[in-house]
Amino acid sequence: MTENKKDKNKNTKAILERSFDLYKKFLDNPSKRNLNAFMEVAENYKEAFIEDTSDFINTSSKDLNIENTFNEDVSMLPMRTVSYMSAPSIDRSTPEEKSISDFLMKLKKWEEGGRPLKDTQILNRLIAHNTSELIPTIQNTNSLRRDDILKLMPHRVSNYINKGPIKLFSNYVNISEPHFEATGINIPADITFLEFRIAKYKYVLYTDDNTANQWVRPFPRRWYMEENKDQGRIPWFEDREEIQPILREFNKCLREFNKLNPLVINGQDPHDFFKEHDSGSTEFYNSDDLNEKDREDIFREHSLNDSEYDFFINNNFKFLFCDSITRKNPKQILEYRKVTWRDICFYNDSQMTIRSFTNDMSFMPRCKDFITADPNKEFEQAVWVMSNEMPKLSYPVMRFFSKSLEKDFLDKPIFESGQNRKERIYDLFTNEDLNPEEIAAGLRLDPDYTEDVLNSIIKEKKGELID
Repeated sequence: MTENKKDKNKNTKAILERSFDLYKKFLDNPSKRNLNAFMEVAENYKEAFIEDTSDFINTSSKDLNIENTFNEDVSMLPMRTVSYMSAPSIDRSTPEEKSISDFLMKLKKWEEGGRPLKDTQILNRLIAHNTSELIPTIQNTNSLRRDDILKLMPHRVSNYINKGPIKLFSNYVNISEPHFEATGINIPADITFLEFRIAKYKYVLYTDDNTANQWVRPFPRRWYMEENKDQGRIPWFEDREEIQPILREFNKCLREFNKLNPLVINGQDPHDFFKEHDSGSTEFYNSDDLNEKDREDIFREHSLNDSEYDFFINNNFKFLFCDSITRKNPKQILEYRKVTWRDICFYNDSQMTIRSFTNDMSFMPRCKDFITADPNKEFEQAVWVMSNEMPKLSYPVMRFFSKSLEKDFLDKPIFESGQNRKERIYDLFTNEDLNPEEIAAGLRLDPDYTEDVLNSIIKEKKGELID
């Protein structure tokens, strides 16, 4: 609670002063080196700001004291006295040893730029340092086409409000135990996991004040709940037509194991690798399989408020959700606590969203807009914290959501004729003699997605498709 918070964190205020000092240095000499130095300290400040939320009053630009120098404040900071603060002398003869040596050099530079990092911050950077791309980033064809149009005609950006790109990133994280030993973190084993991250972007128009030249850049949505100038704070929702091509491509990549580079997944056979990461502890639920009371309880328990609950009910939303015992962030990994996570997808014929809940009441960043359910109500789990991050999903959760949503999108009858989308696509191809591009335009679908679905139908009818 706010009234129990301490004063502002002195260490965070020192980082704030340092960031302003480096910002001025960059303005005086806008070199890449000065920019990188500012960005590193700014990253430290961002993490410190988030971590202070639960225990301290947050700092702001009003805390900048232009009269004082940073050195006067930073001299009060406690210095961490572990081995990596001195120049690392690790043998770089193997890839692992080179990785450790490179990380220790970065770590020393980070700490010189602000304050000593906590173990959670070091682990967060270790995860980033040891992350590789499992499959190439997936983006649907329609948004790629919009990107190309706006490169040539940036003034048309107003035509694509809420139509910014959506991408799926696949992260393979593999941190060996020697990394932890070298940084003084008490984790006595390797850490390996998969994380699939959904990112949403909005188009932002920029204008050069001197030349009046314009250009558009996609700007990533940082939080699940974000401020909208017309609607206030709103959650992320996505059109089904936009996200289905990404989910289908994800499923396709999983089927085509032979395209994965075994070196990327630590030399493992792809089949064994995915089997190993298909956690048996995850439980899967579909609203279609629940009775009316259980469905209503889930909607009430995981709606932001009564107004959103009514929106879900009145617009024929359904849901999928997965319960798992897992550790999703550095703090949970370090504390070895059994934490329950519930990833839930609300969807109807036109929209969908994915949000994550945990029973870890200390989790940050949390969604302040979520009204926690009354613990006295007869729900299976009455009290949750809702993450305010965009979706970060494990392999089994991502697989369950993508397959279930694809089946619903293609197989559910939605046309007056009683046809579903698969039947309609094939009907337009065979009886109307339309090509995939024309079919996609008529049904407001992604052209590559439409062509892939059509090819699958044709193979299916020929008996060639083996799922």
